Amino acid sequence: MDSAAFDLPRKIYSVAEAAKVLGISRPKMYQVCQSAGFPTVRLGARIVIPIVELDRWLSEQAKR
Repeated sequence: MDSAAFDLPRKIYSVAEAAKVLGISRPKMYQVCQSAGFPTVRLGARIVIPIVELDRWLSEQAKR
């Protein structure tokens, strides 16, 4: 089976990945995750950030 068949579009970022995308440190990203209105999902003990919601949140922040 072709490995390309398993290349699905990403739906979430880890906290470390989101920090890299935003150009901030991991500790700062964890602070942002605690902010009211910031889109996070808990998967057990893990925190993940939906990519679509992160993009929406960034757009809202830019309008302020």
